[in-house]
Amino acid sequence: MKSLALAMLLASSGLATIANADDYGCKVLLCLANPNGPKAVSECVDPINRLYDDLRHGRGFPRCDMANAPSGKAYATTGTNWFNDCPTGTGALAPGAYAVQGGDRTQYYQGIGTGEGGVGGQKVCVGNRTGFTQVAISSGSDNGSYNNVDVGIYDRVVVLNPASSPNYIDVIVNGTRSTRVRW
Repeated sequence: MKSLALAMLLASSGLATIANADDYGCKVLLCLANPNGPKAVSECVDPINRLYDDLRHGRGFPRCDMANAPSGKAYATTGTNWFNDCPTGTGALAPGAYAVQGGDRTQYYQGIGTGEGGVGGQKVCVGNRTGFTQVAISSGSDNGSYNNVDVGIYDRVVVLNPASSPNYIDVIVNGTRSTRVRW
């Protein structure tokens, strides 16, 4: 829905007209905002392929001056992280910290933080902490010993797998991310 609103904002600001006038940066921004994907429209395939090639070769993101019209600001930023953001209402579990959901002590999770350092497993996102408990966790030695570890109890635990690529482009409209595209 946000991407549709972005497309309407960009169109109302005259960006759609500019995009038809062979303005590479505006075409790219409009294509990235498509809720069906940046290459869902045949006219977007070539500009998006060109964008990805430019980014791979260290060339900067193209400009679209019309996206900063008085009717609203729209732009794109690039970054790298194997993991997407945690869902609304949750945050990344600190590296090395442990969590369980509710009272279930049989399934515990270990945090890796935001995941910016690399793939290294799954990112754990947690909601509100409701308490603490102790869980016996293997010490990792061959003798079968366990250590009692303090574990946070959370009302919600979400596990995120790494994305297929660490490279992303965020489309920002009026200060809020509208779309994230992986490339």
